[in-house]
Amino acid sequence: MALAAMLVFLDRNEIVLRASEPELEGFVLAVARNDISREASIEFVVERSTRLASSVRSP
Repeated sequence: MALAAMLVFLDRNEIVLRASEPELEGFVLAVARNDISREASIEFVVERSTRLASSVRSP
């Protein structure tokens, strides 16, 4: 549920998260197990995020 909320938030802000399913699964499990720091979580998202050009996004 949290992953879906994050992806919707990013989408609404015209940001796409470029991560494979295994990467996302590992990330979600690490968060759930409290095996990843807040800073590392932010780094994971920032490193894989790309802002879309306004003209690229469909209505």
